[in-house]
Amino acid sequence: MDVEAWSASLGLERCAPAFHANDVDREVLLGPSDADLRALGITSLGQRKRFLQAIAALAAAHALEAYTAAEPVAWARFGIDRARALVGAARGAEPSFVAAALVRLRVEALRIGFLREAGALAERLARLASAGEARSALSREVP
Repeated sequence: MDVEAWSASLGLERCAPAFHANDVDREVLLGPSDADLRALGITSLGQRKRFLQAIAALAAAHALEAYTAAEPVAWARFGIDRARALVGAARGAEPSFVAAALVRLRVEALRIGFLREAGALAERLARLASAGEARSALSREVP
């Protein structure tokens, strides 16, 4: 996982250099405390709270992924990816990041035969596009 891209997806890209300079990778990222974030120079309470909430959601997604790793059914992976996209959107992730995730999910939904989910994802993408947030992602969408 690219920690810098992940922090940028939260709108906190200015914190990414601190992670890079301190060798924070996926394993380290899943366990920092508020004090750890302060030690990294993230002094804003709002930024620390956003990071801690996003880290908790990421840890839950990784735990679910590990739990379902042996699951042969495509819906398990789809559910995990959809949950990550929803958490990203709820946490205020960059609209282009959310749109790209929704496009990938729609392609996967069509591939595995989740037609209802594919339709719902297409509707959400259309709402993003009408707001001017997903035009580039929509141009790459597979019908």
